[in-house]
Amino acid sequence: MFGGSGLATRTTEYRIDRGGLVSTVALDLGAHHVEFGAWYEHQSSSAYRRWYPFPVNDPSTPYQRPREELTPLITQYHSEVRVDEYQAHIQDSWKVLPTLTIQGGVKSTFQNASQRVPTQPIPGSFTGSVALPVGKIDTHKYFLPQLGALWDATDNEQVFVNVQKNIRQFQTSAAAGLSPFALGSQAAFDLFKQDVEPETSWTYEAGLRSHHSLNLGPLTGFDGQISVYHVDFSDRLLGISPNPVVTAVVSGAAILQNVGAVKTDGFDVAGTFRFGSHFSFYDALSYNNSRYEENYISGTSIVATAGKKVPGSPDWLNKFTASANYDIFDAQLVGDYIGKRFATYTNDLSVPSYFTLSGRIAAHVPLSEGEIVKTATVSLNVTNITNKRAASTLSIGAASGTFNQFPVAPRQVFGTISVGF
Repeated sequence: MFGGSGLATRTTEYRIDRGGLVSTVALDLGAHHVEFGAWYEHQSSSAYRRWYPFPVNDPSTPYQRPREELTPLITQYHSEVRVDEYQAHIQDSWKVLPTLTIQGGVKSTFQNASQRVPTQPIPGSFTGSVALPVGKIDTHKYFLPQLGALWDATDNEQVFVNVQKNIRQFQTSAAAGLSPFALGSQAAFDLFKQDVEPETSWTYEAGLRSHHSLNLGPLTGFDGQISVYHVDFSDRLLGISPNPVVTAVVSGAAILQNVGAVKTDGFDVAGTFRFGSHFSFYDALSYNNSRYEENYISGTSIVATAGKKVPGSPDWLNKFTASANYDIFDAQLVGDYIGKRFATYTNDLSVPSYFTLSGRIAAHVPLSEGEIVKTATVSLNVTNITNKRAASTLSIGAASGTFNQFPVAPRQVFGTISVGF
């Protein structure tokens, strides 16, 4: 039964197929540029958890699936998801004046999703899970408007404003933590369908773009942009773990529910300074303040999230890129700053800020005309030059007391040779 080894190989096998159509029709009607568009996508996916024999004479490795001819000993579960998505829009770009353009439009979006489970999980094989749910969820939003304007204030400055409404459709993978199809019982799924709404947002943005050629000694040019924004998120969706640990580590039948609004305010500033044709310096700074508006209830307890910052989202980010080129050589030095991030919904735990550097130097090798190889480039790349140790990605799934983190990759040095024909 076990291939003479007494051992078994467990696999999780995924299949996903996508197909669809995209169409757009544009009309120029005097000062109006009108566009109609629609797209359709059909998605078919499946997930299998299987256990195979581990043959003594022909063992598999962690990097390969057992041979096709091997019959699985156990199919722990098998789910099938089908999703049809439709979206249509109409928009108009109206040139009111030679320097002023008004843009407006509306889109409609529809998602029809269903799951069937030919093989339910073996009882006790998932912590806290009774069965994967079966059924359909349809999400339809007919009116998602957008309105904006572009004003060429001068030959070098452009002012822009924009407001729009958007929606985040429900995730549809049976393996996704915030997917209703990943809920651990039919009752939880039916309650979700009855009570939960998809997340929506209103975004307000305004800003200024600038482009200048300069004659200030070594400084010969500048391109920049500054923007400010405010976002109102509604019907925030949260997976509430039945375990006092992070759901990404210990499986559990999370409860999915709407837990109120999030307010976000921020700004972005970015600019490129050009010093002749051989050197440039780009820097981008952003500030983001995202806070929960309400508390939420977990079981019979109130979780005090009102006024707390959204975890995993740093207040400050900064990135710079210094680029130089001369003759056949070019080089780059890139710096990334990630600010302090909270790691729980109640902000009782956090990870500190960090800064990393990476670099590249390359040579574009000249080749003789008439050769088969037209271009060749040799480059040396180094990431995390200072070998910084810090938390890269956070896995957040608890109100307080615990979280998981994935480390920043250590210093890596690698070279590449690329050719063109």
